[in-house]
Amino acid sequence: MFYTILCVGTGGFVGAILRFLFYFGFAQFFSQKYIFIATICVNIIGSFIIGFVLNIATTYAINYNFKNFLVTGLLGALTTFSTFTYENAVFLNHGEISKFFLNITMSIILCLIFCFLGIYTAKIIH
Repeated sequence: MFYTILCVGTGGFVGAILRFLFYFGFAQFFSQKYIFIATICVNIIGSFIIGFVLNIATTYAINYNFKNFLVTGLLGALTTFSTFTYENAVFLNHGEISKFFLNITMSIILCLIFCFLGIYTAKIIH
């Protein structure tokens, strides 16, 4: 159990750093007011990876600790529903209704599409 917790924690550490670097890099190239797009991007990437990994895991034996490192730890820290929720609350609070609906629509639709792409990519590979 301790080793599994260590794997999840290490994955979370790596995922949090990757997320920070992604946001930092995004902010260097785009205006800070469009940072919500970085959240959409990490959620799309995470949706693809989780769809891919968990589909592969149904066919192939993936090490339990590695799966926890990647899915629970790394992807749990990289992607974030809490930031998504907060950003939408801010949009509503500032009366930015179009950004609110754009963010929700793009996030849900694109993340579902990329999750399915991950699943189908995994099926093609094996």
